[in-house]
Amino acid sequence: MLHLSVGSEFSPLIAFHKAVKLYEHEKKVTFWTRDSRTFENAWKRGINVIDNKDLKYYSMTLSCTFGGRSFKSSRKENKVDPK
Repeated sequence: MLHLSVGSEFSPLIAFHKAVKLYEHEKKVTFWTRDSRTFENAWKRGINVIDNKDLKYYSMTLSCTFGGRSFKSSRKENKVDPK
């Protein structure tokens, strides 16, 4: 049986997705992928990563649709109100 808890490790990505779907069904919640980084993009940012073609993501953050982190705009400039 697949169990989803903090620190759980999953061999194939499909097993992870199955565990998330099972958890969503049991707890009546819905998750969405808030943030993810592939191994290729992690390497481009200078992070020393392993070379394993079976793995897709270096990191992934899931968030509940009813909560999670607050939204912060990534916009750098300040809004100016036209007068």
